Parts: sequence; structure tokens; C-alpha cells
Amino acid sequence: IYKISLEFFKKKFSLISYPKWYFKLFYYSIVKNGYGDFIAVTHKGNIIGTAMFIKYGQNIYYLWSAYKLKFSKFTPTSILIDYIIEKYSGKNIETLDLGHTSPDNIGLLAYKAKFGGINKKLYHFYISKRKLKINKKEPQFHFFRLLINHIPKQILSLLNSIVFKLYIR
Repeated sequence: IYKISLEFFKKKFSLISYPKWYFKLFYYSIVKNGYGDFIAVTHKGNIIGTAMFIKYGQNIYYLWSAYKLKFSKFTPTSILIDYIIEKYSGKNIETLDLGHTSPDNIGLLAYKAKFGGINKKLYHFYISKRKLKINKKEPQFHFFRLLINHIPKQILSLLNSIVFKLYIR
């Protein structure tokens, strides 16, 4: 599952993935205690996609998904969301929250609408302990994303852990 995430975020978005320990932590602290689902879809016995959901009260929250890009025609994320909808149908669940989407992202809004998603305006505040200043138009950010595509998996895996630990401090 970690390898799928690593490859997916590297190739599709030129971004790093969550580190391996994050998936283990999610499984042992959330899934094992009945607070969420970590599911996978297979094709001919091989995992081709995976997703994570959290259950809280009468709500299910979609957190994350990744899939092998060569299987994108099978829409693995759609299969996983359909599975969660089926699993919790008739079980007193009020909401399946498919996550925040920019109003400008018409394609993703349409995708979520296929599952009955309703776009609601959210009001929230984020207070950071540190100054985070990321301008996606800056050459350094663009260079970093280009660089990710050329970093070997083993080094990218190590980089994921380092960056994630620095970010969550």
C-alpha cells in the first residue's frame, strides 16, 4: 500500500507521500479500534488502489486514496467509495464527507456529485505555530516538484519521513 502511495503522488502530482509509519499508525490506532477503514481494491489478486476513511459519530470522512496509474481506467477510488457507501448503508450514518474541494475545481466537484456529494461553503481557520509561506508560483517550489520525479524510490521514501516529521512538529 505504501508503494502505491509513493508512486501515485510522485507520478500524478510530483509530490511526496505520507511516510510508511503513518499508514501503520493509522491502522493500529484508528482501524484496529473501530474508528475507520483502510481498504483496498484488487485486480487479478494484486492491490491496485487503496483508501482511508475515519468514522466519527454518525459521519464517515474520506481522508486519502491512491492507485496504480496504469489501472486508472478502472477508477479504483470510485470503487472504494462505492464500497464504503454500501458497507455503511442502513447503519445510521448521516454523512459521507468527501473532503474539501476548491470551487474552481469543476472536475472534482462533478466527480463528487456522482456520489451524491453536495458542495457546501465551509468557514474555518487554521492557526499555525510557524510561518508557512508557500507560493506555488515561486521557481523553488516548481523546481522541487520537478525534482521529485527523478528521485529514486528508496531516497524518496526516506525524504517522506524526514519532511513529514519536520512538518508535524
